[in-house]
Amino acid sequence: DETWITDWVSHLGAGVRWFALDNEPMLWSETHFDVHPAPVSYDEIWARTAGIGTAVKGARPDSVIFGPVVWGWCAYFYSAADGCWPGADQAAHGGRPFLEWYLDQICEHEVNTGVRPVDVLDIHYYPQSGQALSGEGNASLQSLRLRSVKDLYDPTYSSESWIGEPVRLIPRMRDLIDQHCPGLGLAVTEYNWGEDGISSALAQA
Repeated sequence: DETWITDWVSHLGAGVRWFALDNEPMLWSETHFDVHPAPVSYDEIWARTAGIGTAVKGARPDSVIFGPVVWGWCAYFYSAADGCWPGADQAAHGGRPFLEWYLDQICEHEVNTGVRPVDVLDIHYYPQSGQALSGEGNASLQSLRLRSVKDLYDPTYSSESWIGEPVRLIPRMRDLIDQHCPGLGLAVTEYNWGEDGISSALAQA
């Protein structure tokens, strides 16, 4: 809880300033099912963000807080309670995509309390066409791996996966920040375009 977090941040001392608000909350009911069996909702993620983010800021005012650290495409739009499509949780929040709603909460909280509980919009992104597998793969996979890097920036490139539309990840997220909570940073703290061979190295570069 917030008291434990405050004590822990103080214990870490001045050498630690960057804090991530856990990891991939939309997957907790899968990765941490023993302690969190129920899929998380908009409201739960925000309550934890506001409480813990505020506690960290109280203990370490110069901290830089990263959130919500979501796993990828579906989690940009929907809570785990809804899965990967519109559902009751999104409907209860005006039908608004999750990250759009979340960013609004951050800036509203700052207006109301003077504390910004998140400083950096933190997301993960994994291409969904299978090219992030280990191994160099055949020529077709290598070509797909290199093309799919365009998911990060190109508005004319449609994802060659079940997403089936332009991802334009970085400009998409910058637009969201500008529209809903200006001044936040942006971090893509997990991704994978392959782990072996020259095409993976080129994709990384």
